[in-house]
Amino acid sequence: MWTFLIFLLLSGFSLLASAAGPREADLPPCPASPNCVSSRDPDPARRVDPIPFRGTTEEAREALEAVLRSLHRATIVATSGIGIRAEFRSLLGFVDDVEFRIDGAAGVIHVRSA
Repeated sequence: MWTFLIFLLLSGFSLLASAAGPREADLPPCPASPNCVSSRDPDPARRVDPIPFRGTTEEAREALEAVLRSLHRATIVATSGIGIRAEFRSLLGFVDDVEFRIDGAAGVIHVRSA
């Protein structure tokens, strides 16, 4: 999971023009178990930074989908206008369920991984 987040942040994930778009829907809250991080979590120990972008919501979604498709152990499970759900499988077979919500007004992609 961390490798993927670092990859996105270091890959210069940025797009072009305006930051207008639909309001982002909330991500599900993290459960009490320690294997969850989220850019929307109020607990600083479980919070990660959202991924910034420039461009439209659609451009951000398309770019994120392209990055996800390029990763060998990632599978896109579902997409919508502002959301993407994906699974990441470790070499040992563990699965991280990752959700992304694009907030076009703020120019960020919120992320939750458990």
